[in-house]
Amino acid sequence: MITIFNRQKLIECNTEEIRMKAGQCLKNNNIEYKVKYKSSSNSFRDVEKRTFTGGYGSKVILKPIEATIYVKKEDYNKASGLIKFL
Repeated sequence: MITIFNRQKLIECNTEEIRMKAGQCLKNNNIEYKVKYKSSSNSFRDVEKRTFTGGYGSKVILKPIEATIYVKKEDYNKASGLIKFL
């Protein structure tokens, strides 16, 4: 089990594609990992009001979500070697 006391940050991903590749690589090599998500803005959705003439409603702008992958400290060297070339 990965806890705050026995984990080490492996990688920060700003795209879902990289997070999925890293997770699959770790899973294929039987390395336990934990993903923590964080929004890169103050809220998950920022709403921009349309101010031009004739427009109404709001335009939703989705901000990217950053994912951080943690592994056990004893698995860090193996895991970092595996995802080095992603």
